[in-house]
Amino acid sequence: MPLAPSKMFFRLLLRAATVRRGRTLTALLAMAVAATLATALLSIYGDVSGKLGGDFKKFGANVIVSAPEGMSAAQIAELERTAGTSVTGLPSAFAVAKTASGKPVVVVGTDFIAAQKMDSFWSVTKWPSAAGEALIGSRAAGVFSAEARPSLEFNGKQYEVKQKYSLHTGGDEDSRIYISLGDFEKWTGLPPTVLELAIPGSADEIGTVLQKMRAQLPQGTTAQPVRQIVEAQAKVMDKTRFILLLSAIAITLTVALCVLATLTASVLERRKDYAVMKALGSSQGAVNAIFIGETLSLAILGSIFGFAAGCALAEWIGHTNFHAAIVPNIGVFPPVLAGCVLVALVSAVIPLTLLQKTEPAAMLKGE
Repeated sequence: MPLAPSKMFFRLLLRAATVRRGRTLTALLAMAVAATLATALLSIYGDVSGKLGGDFKKFGANVIVSAPEGMSAAQIAELERTAGTSVTGLPSAFAVAKTASGKPVVVVGTDFIAAQKMDSFWSVTKWPSAAGEALIGSRAAGVFSAEARPSLEFNGKQYEVKQKYSLHTGGDEDSRIYISLGDFEKWTGLPPTVLELAIPGSADEIGTVLQKMRAQLPQGTTAQPVRQIVEAQAKVMDKTRFILLLSAIAITLTVALCVLATLTASVLERRKDYAVMKALGSSQGAVNAIFIGETLSLAILGSIFGFAAGCALAEWIGHTNFHAAIVPNIGVFPPVLAGCVLVALVSAVIPLTLLQKTEPAAMLKGE
């Protein structure tokens, strides 16, 4: 009983794959490697903004709101809402106080809970959690002489530091004394004049939020980005995306050349087989369909294997470089599959041209 055309077609595909396993595995491996790297690159590309944004948040605030006349709690809450639902601001108030020996020192009232989240890079012996506790900058510690329980004076009012902890950042903070914002306002009566915000997103997204904030700020209040952080984030993002794009192009060209060489060698080796098929009555279209079917099968199988391997690779890169997992995204598979199919079809153009030029009579005669 003769086989149905569809069964005959798939049997020929299976036979072609098993007879010349070496070349089949070479082409399949090339497609799988391309799919693996493409999956990893696309997964990282789609997630890189969030990961890098999380890393840049460790460097502190990227937007500073300054209000010389001070800000109320309601104004601070409104600015935080404008910056984003997940953004917590760090309000700070400043005063120049004097120690018992008459030495001036900058005292900052701040929210230690918010500061611990935003300025996690600060080196502290312990974060204050109770009234009367303070962070003493490494350079500011010298102004207290040998006082066991140092006191500060501002406008005739005294503030006693009951417990002090050391602070070191390598910046201006080392010359300051930090106390809780509640203690500071009770002692000095001064409101916060600076609000630090760590707004997530790209430089353009941060700029959009800044425009909204500036529209609601009272006269005399300014909101400015921290240029070093925002511009550095934009440059790193641009360079990272350029490298990913360049890598994808290089991988595509390399795989295309590999698949082209493999398919061309396969056609040259099997010219007699194709000649026999034509001599037995197969049309050129049927022969082309078998060859294209083999090529597409390699592309599809390579895409499936490569997608699974690429998800694992992306997760490893995420843990290694960003210390966070990159969740597999099934939405990456369609473009990976389409890319592999496109590369396979483009690579098959030259071999297909050679196949169409195969003359059964001349080939069977050995010419």
